[in-house]
Amino acid sequence: MPENNAGSREAALAAARQALLQKRIQGVTVAAAPRGIPRRPDRERAPVSFAQQRLWFIDQLAPGNPSYNIPTPVRVQGPLDAAAMERAVGEMVRRQDALRTTLRPDEAGTPVQHVAPPGGFALPVTDLEPVPAAEREAELERRLHAEAARPFDLAAGPLFRATLFRVAPDDHVLLLVVHHVVGDGYSSQLMVREVAALYGAFSRGLPSPLPELRAQYGDFAAWQRNRLQGAAFEKQVAYWTERLRGAPPLLEIPADRVRPPMHGHAGGSEPLEVPAGVADGLRALARAEGATLFNVLLAALAVHLGRYARQDDVVVGIPVDSRGLPELEEIVGIFLNTLPVRTRLDGEPTFREVVRRVRAETAGALAHQDVQFEKLVDELKVERSLSHTPIFQVMFTFHEAHGGAAGPGEEPETRFRAMHADTGKVSFDLGLVVGAGPAGVAGKWSYSAELFRPETAARMARAFESLLARAAADPDRPVAALSLLDDGERDRVLLEWNDTARPFPDAPVHRLLEARAAQSPGAAALEWEGGRLTFGELDARADALAARLRARGVGPETRVAVALERGPEMPVAVLAVLKAGGAYVPVDPAYPAGRVALVLADSAAPVLATTAALRERFDAFGGEVLCVDEGMAPGDAGEVPVDPGNLAYVVYTSGSTGKPKGVLVEHRGLANLLLAAVETFGFEPGDVVPALASYAFDIWGFEVLAPLLAGSTVRLVPAARVTEPDELLDALADATVLHAVPALMRQIVDAARGRGGLPRLRRAFVGGDSVPAALLVEMREVFSAAETRVLYGPTEATVLATSFPVPAGGPVEGRPIGGPLPNVRVYVCDARGGPVLVGAPGEVLIGGAGVARGYLGRPGLTAEKFVPDPFSGEPGARLYRTGDVARWVDRGTLEFLGRTDAQVKVRGFRIEPGEVEAALLRRPEVREAVVVAREDRPGDRRLVAYFVPSPDAAGTLADLRAALQAELPEHMVPSSLVVLDAIPTTPNGKVDARALPAPDAAAERREHVEPRSALERVLAGIWRDVLGVERVGITDSFFDLGGHSLLATQVSTRLKASKIQAPVRMLFQHPTVEEMARALVAAEPRPGQTEKVAALIEKVQGLSAEERERIRQARPGAGVEG
Repeated sequence: MPENNAGSREAALAAARQALLQKRIQGVTVAAAPRGIPRRPDRERAPVSFAQQRLWFIDQLAPGNPSYNIPTPVRVQGPLDAAAMERAVGEMVRRQDALRTTLRPDEAGTPVQHVAPPGGFALPVTDLEPVPAAEREAELERRLHAEAARPFDLAAGPLFRATLFRVAPDDHVLLLVVHHVVGDGYSSQLMVREVAALYGAFSRGLPSPLPELRAQYGDFAAWQRNRLQGAAFEKQVAYWTERLRGAPPLLEIPADRVRPPMHGHAGGSEPLEVPAGVADGLRALARAEGATLFNVLLAALAVHLGRYARQDDVVVGIPVDSRGLPELEEIVGIFLNTLPVRTRLDGEPTFREVVRRVRAETAGALAHQDVQFEKLVDELKVERSLSHTPIFQVMFTFHEAHGGAAGPGEEPETRFRAMHADTGKVSFDLGLVVGAGPAGVAGKWSYSAELFRPETAARMARAFESLLARAAADPDRPVAALSLLDDGERDRVLLEWNDTARPFPDAPVHRLLEARAAQSPGAAALEWEGGRLTFGELDARADALAARLRARGVGPETRVAVALERGPEMPVAVLAVLKAGGAYVPVDPAYPAGRVALVLADSAAPVLATTAALRERFDAFGGEVLCVDEGMAPGDAGEVPVDPGNLAYVVYTSGSTGKPKGVLVEHRGLANLLLAAVETFGFEPGDVVPALASYAFDIWGFEVLAPLLAGSTVRLVPAARVTEPDELLDALADATVLHAVPALMRQIVDAARGRGGLPRLRRAFVGGDSVPAALLVEMREVFSAAETRVLYGPTEATVLATSFPVPAGGPVEGRPIGGPLPNVRVYVCDARGGPVLVGAPGEVLIGGAGVARGYLGRPGLTAEKFVPDPFSGEPGARLYRTGDVARWVDRGTLEFLGRTDAQVKVRGFRIEPGEVEAALLRRPEVREAVVVAREDRPGDRRLVAYFVPSPDAAGTLADLRAALQAELPEHMVPSSLVVLDAIPTTPNGKVDARALPAPDAAAERREHVEPRSALERVLAGIWRDVLGVERVGITDSFFDLGGHSLLATQVSTRLKASKIQAPVRMLFQHPTVEEMARALVAAEPRPGQTEKVAALIEKVQGLSAEERERIRQARPGAGVEG
């Protein structure tokens, strides 16, 4: 399409370059090719082309998949001669061998083209005139869709069909449908042109105006096979090997649904519209860079995908046409090849620089396009997966948009007009087809409905349009700074979903509790085995201890270590420290001595509060020791002024270096947490709330102080009972509110299920670690009368930041953590700190009243993790960078995706362990599970799953592995499954990954193991022959031994010839002899049949050639079973 200023020399050159690239994208090969395609001698058979081989193999995995149907509906307006139309389509079928071709494997399992001789052709006619006029178009659309989606059988054929729909006497629709294995998009246009020309002639009684073809598709396939070999071919393979080295095998765009183990083809579409002004800006950028609009759009797509996937290395596929010779332009067939274009986004490039990178990468790809994609996959030994396409999962197609006429017929009254057709099937995770025309840039996104919801796809499409507009307006801006948010969505994520302001009282927690004690002095505040304290008694005891602390110099900002057993002394001591103006430092005496010593030394607390029984444990403490159970007398610390910015407590959390770090939490944050919890969760007098957490864990403040603030009764449960599910359930029998971390909650749920649940429970909270959806569903079932909520928040944001109320019914997808609590703000940001799109992943940053002061004695780490808040407008406000990855989903709900430092890479695949854990926990035989990546041998990084079996678990590890293989992509199936009696946890209830044992070395070794049964021996023998190796053990992977897709089909063919049915996909799902033999036995219609067949095969193989020949002569046509 000419540019507006094409009169200038520069514009003319740019237009020429764009036309050249457009022609290349649509089919002109860059590399010079020998002129002329020789005719093959055998006109009925031909080798398959490489493109056909790929599609045939895909069909072997999923036979009859309609996503590779290419429908071409053409509206024919004006009077129509049906007989002439039938003759025109029949003549086209006679001319084009591809339309009479089927694909069948030979004896070795290699597909071969078979061309049927020309014969009579009948054009079916469907009359829609009887359908009421108001419903006719809808019925036409339904019929077109149904016919377009009707499967083809590649072996039986035919692989082309045509139907004529009569809508009205002067209105018809001709539908041509061809399987992609014998046609492509250009072929569809060619077929319409031929039919139009032939119909124009035949309807007027004239002969065919079309010359005979100089070559057929089978000639091209044979020529291609002979040409792609030798030094030139090896040079091209070397180029691709270098260009794709280290490329990510999977584009990790967060999906709405778990990726299935086998890639399906259900899809949807979403329009793309870009205004003419934006398109003009993109064209201007292309001209300035000596590039094309195609380059610019592909660069934008790479940036867009990288932003969603949080990757700076993106691979996208582009189709190119191999019709580089004149005679090939006349032929129907599949001439498309697919080229992977890799775009690196590292180094803070501007959009202009990305365009330059894409231009260079595309030019290199086009210069090395002779290697067919399937051949490239095999040559590069790309790891195969049934769950996604190899090398890339997003396809980009670009073309110049033209007018609506598909091609006028010679008859002046008749006009052929192309119509839109869609099978509703997709081949990739995402696809983008873009056309450039006078009105701008427009196109269509396609998406896998197995991964994405329609609303997600719509958001992605709108975000891409925003990116194009911003890139066109400011191409010299770093791509990381190009916002994909429009103003409305920016306001939504920054303001609307963070509209949490509440006017809470500006008072410290101990003053609020004093008011509660004055209001209800006789109500039960604490209860434990053998005792209780009223609110009045609790307040009096805290006053007395506070006076003793004041006497020892405790005041604002003074840190007081509190080391007590679980019991009433704990809350008394905590309140006393706060009343004295100090900040408590919880020290659990059950912790290892080294940990206790480290906390005491790092906190530099001048005073330690403990009991006489524990006193001797702290002889090395350098400060003053106060025994809270000695010298107790009534007292009053008086009114100690405490500012909201004063320190309330210091709690220690695990550090990445192994050294715990002290988090400094102020009164402002603690008071807001408790008031927000009371308002949001509805604690009230009469509630019984068990405290299960160690008070060295910050959630203790939520479990104890929030209920007290509301006038509820807190039940202090001894640590020994918390670890015994049956005893714990006794302590929870009359609880109305319950909180536990996921590992403990699962034990409670399991125990409660057998005892009828917890009848008085009205609130059930779970948090403190990643919460699997399966646990939420179980909580909802077992605690049927209670509201279930997920709680989320880091220590540095004062315990809690968000909550999610689990719906009363329906599925729970992902790991939702909800929206922010009162006076808390939550943002999902990119690496530069800017808000990301709804649905896109980013780091969670938390602002508002709960943000802690920082880390004790670690100014560098504090500056790194607590950053200025650019969104609130409050002077000095800060955000805490959590290191958690999440995304916004609908209506202001956050979905937790993992940790920035927890995602692991195994064999190049980025894996979120939580997703694998969720799959394990969906199995009834698994009660608890944790998945980690281990590298027990240098360079051998593996995924290992640890699990605790359910009490009534049945089955073997092999059964569990098979179940995981049926649900997860291959790269997500753990290489080792380790059974544990219990998942080791830290004292605060989180999984202790360091305590997980290494997998049994004997189980990990992959030593050669000889086949043990006839079936395993037959499989190993076929593998040896096909792979050309000396020996095959039952634990060897077919693909590790050098297998690839075509060899996999040969294995399937060999087994089928031996009367053993083994679909190609079975080899991908079960890639070792042992696994495949087990799968074959599991699928056999009659028990023992497969092993009997294998034993017979062995007997036949043991016969001499003469003996086998005598059997064949005696029983003609007998197979293995004969």
